[in-house]
Amino acid sequence: MIYASSKEWVTLPLDEINSYSQIPTQPELQDSEYLNSKDCFCCVSEPRAVKNRINQCLGIAKRHSLPVSLALMGMEGLDLCLQQQGYQKTDQVLMELIQEIQDHLRECDWVAYWGNNQFVMVIFSDPPGAKIALKRIWQAFKSREIHLDDAVITCSARIGFTQVHHNEHMNACLERMESALHKAKTTNKALAFLA
Repeated sequence: MIYASSKEWVTLPLDEINSYSQIPTQPELQDSEYLNSKDCFCCVSEPRAVKNRINQCLGIAKRHSLPVSLALMGMEGLDLCLQQQGYQKTDQVLMELIQEIQDHLRECDWVAYWGNNQFVMVIFSDPPGAKIALKRIWQAFKSREIHLDDAVITCSARIGFTQVHHNEHMNACLERMESALHKAKTTNKALAFLA
């Protein structure tokens, strides 16, 4: 199953406010926030639904001329957690992770479980602003312990992200996002960006 969530605005430290908050005003992002409020913590049964949601977000960005970045976070070790648990516990772990990621994003941004131990994020910001949010997320997940009934599993995270270009096809963005994550893993970096 694939899970998706959006949550409340997170207040940024003063040194980060200028970059990450230089995004569109509330009226311009109401479409995204409306979509997020409709499916807060709902499960989505197939990857195509997640792609449709990403496409909706890209449409909102295009319609309002907003900057948008796509990010993919891979969590090494998460598969051990998911293999050792039943579906109910796995669902709970994924929902907790999605919630924790969303806590580091704004209400207009969106996160979903992408499958293959990865989480996809749509961030309505240019790359420097997205990088600030992603650094915060990486700090929280760089060595994340997941407590299970009979064990503690430590997961580590790598994040790849890209900027969506004007009139670019969604699949090209998704491929570049996945390539950025691959680059982060192969170069052993926390974050990797592909333009």
